[in-house]
Amino acid sequence: MIKADRTIKMKFNDLLLQGLSIGASIGICVFAIIGLLLSSFSSGMTGLKVASYFSNMELLPRILATVIMVLGLMTIGIICITGATLFVSLISNYKSITEKRLKNIA
Repeated sequence: MIKADRTIKMKFNDLLLQGLSIGASIGICVFAIIGLLLSSFSSGMTGLKVASYFSNMELLPRILATVIMVLGLMTIGIICITGATLFVSLISNYKSITEKRLKNIA
């Protein structure tokens, strides 16, 4: 009984880790294909708009535009990778729970 429970927990953990790694890979691909271009454009435009208010200074507008662009890229990257990871791990978790219920019914 205890051995069977450990085996089920190990299979569940393996499935969860596989889902997390697949989701992270998908998230990185989505970020590289879509998120990189869109986030760099939108955050770059926002940084330039904010920097235009400080146009009488020399270095501050460039620093602000760069910082805002990097923050925008990081934010979109985190959103893409976390979202895909959670989505795939929830799907794999749901599949394993459904299979367990079907085995218990039969």
